[in-house]
Amino acid sequence: MKKSKRLSRAYGAYICARRQQCCDNAFRLVWELGGKATYVEGCAIIRQDRIVCEHAWVECRGRTRDGTVTWRIIDPSPIWWKADAVYFPALRFVGREGLCDFEVYPAHLHSFPNSPEFAEARRLAENWIAQQQ
Repeated sequence: MKKSKRLSRAYGAYICARRQQCCDNAFRLVWELGGKATYVEGCAIIRQDRIVCEHAWVECRGRTRDGTVTWRIIDPSPIWWKADAVYFPALRFVGREGLCDFEVYPAHLHSFPNSPEFAEARRLAENWIAQQQ
């Protein structure tokens, strides 16, 4: 899935996204966009840095001019919106309803390194780095 840098920056400005607040930024954006957006937590890598980071972003459904349904990553967090990054999802919460589920989801499961979903995302990210060398 490709990231839209243009939409990432525009939505980041719209929600007044803050540095080092990726979870809050993604949460607020999904709340604004509703059912067509998904809150995602996982691992991400800025290509030139090659460091695995725990991160949160948004996946959003839209349509092209010919009507084809497409999905894009929107990363509203400053620095990340313009970065050439690779994303490895672990957990997804769809729309506002998903955010409500997220709020009651056991905190120990969606934090590093306790959840098997995050462990798998981290493994995939580290494998990606190894393949780049």
